[in-house]
Amino acid sequence: MSQQFPPSAPPPPMQPPYPQQPAQQIIVQQGANASNLSPTVTMGDWFLFFILQCIPGVNLIMLIVFACDSNKPSRANYCKLMLLLMIIVPILAFLIITLFFGGLATVMNNMQ
Repeated sequence: MSQQFPPSAPPPPMQPPYPQQPAQQIIVQQGANASNLSPTVTMGDWFLFFILQCIPGVNLIMLIVFACDSNKPSRANYCKLMLLLMIIVPILAFLIITLFFGGLATVMNNMQ
């Protein structure tokens, strides 16, 4: 049963269901962390990079060179990932094809 208040008295203020934290202000200082930022790779750099990746043989050499480059960490990390994928994907493809044809050969031998 809820309490009834006389019309002249205002209702008590509502309490939040959880304790509220005071608002915090985030102060952004321009140039404060400029020394910690790595140089960005421009759109032209990425365009040239992807054009060079289309040339067979050059792509592997470019990936190795850029993976060791410490000037632009974003491009270096991308190149390390691509080198890792160039190793992992053929191994996985070989395993899947071997298992598929091995299983197919077993089924064909059992049918005879």
